[in-house]
Amino acid sequence: MIKGAYYEFIAFPCSVNGRYSMPLGVVFDEKKQFTVYKDAGFLRFLGKEGVLLLLSPSDPLLFVKSVAHALELEVRWDEASGCPELKGLGGVYRCHYHQLSDGGNSVAYSCSLEEVEPPQVPYTRAYGCLVELLVLLTKARAGVYEGWYLEYARGLKWCVEHSTRGSPEYVNTANAILQELESIVNPGAGGRGGLQGGGTEGARLPRGQGAHVSDAL
Repeated sequence: MIKGAYYEFIAFPCSVNGRYSMPLGVVFDEKKQFTVYKDAGFLRFLGKEGVLLLLSPSDPLLFVKSVAHALELEVRWDEASGCPELKGLGGVYRCHYHQLSDGGNSVAYSCSLEEVEPPQVPYTRAYGCLVELLVLLTKARAGVYEGWYLEYARGLKWCVEHSTRGSPEYVNTANAILQELESIVNPGAGGRGGLQGGGTEGARLPRGQGAHVSDAL
């Protein structure tokens, strides 16, 4: 692991009342830490301490399903533990978290990790570019963005297109993310669809089209 780097997961609360998922970046430092924005729907499932399952998915499109809140509808949940059953979807880790601080527009937590299931497939260039696009989108949804976001996002969309050799599922998803990001950063440019706009034909979330996306990270 690279000290000080962000590692991207999909987080699921282990709670009988919390069938929810959200992309989550964990900083691997002296103490592993993560931060959740206060307007994120995920925050209502977090207490002062508890347990999360963190998925490092084999398919980066699962991050998109998580943003669209379709993923938690597809996995099975254990009624006794409240945890999802994630076998076969990628690397799985158990995170025992504790709240560190509550200030400004976010809450910080520490996270001790225990490997449940090791990662299964090699890393792809498309994986990194698509995840980085989603990071920009989720920050923009929370009102955190800068002028260079769009130029960077367009480069990442190009990366997804070329690294997948034009795979329609990935290309359409990258287009949908960019269109929603553009509508947030330049609202006067007119609505052009996106993951939540319905205007992009083929954002293509299999079995998840039309899922609610209003309170992702």
